[in-house]
Amino acid sequence: MAADLNHDGAADLTTINEASTDLRTFLNLANGSGLFQEPFLDPPVGLPTAASPNEPADFDNDGNTDICLSAYSGHVFVALGNGDGTFAAPQSLPVGVHPRGIAVLDVDGDADLDIVNANFLANNLTLLINDGSGAFGAPTSFNSGLSAE
Repeated sequence: MAADLNHDGAADLTTINEASTDLRTFLNLANGSGLFQEPFLDPPVGLPTAASPNEPADFDNDGNTDICLSAYSGHVFVALGNGDGTFAAPQSLPVGVHPRGIAVLDVDGDADLDIVNANFLANNLTLLINDGSGAFGAPTSFNSGLSAE
């Protein structure tokens, strides 16, 4: 994921690592070289399980980039950004069987970004409504009209 995580005008890089189950952020040097600080910010943000598909957003409306991730464990994770390149510990949201795809959009028209994910083995979608503070209500699942087979 590329986003300006520390408000210096340069795109920083966060990698989502399935094998080590974590997020690692490399801050852009912001000196025009296109290079990043080494090593990554420590410690990395741990995830309870491997995650991959991801989308950046500002879920709590504080001006900082947050991230949501989908994982085979049946969960979507939301890590709120702290504004300095780090993230708070992710909240785990149960969504269904074998989630893979994820999208961020304002489903209910309240100007807060909500999450929809695709559950591969369940052949359905799950909607998570944001209350505007980065907290999400109970998941609502609905048929996708498609089959994984």
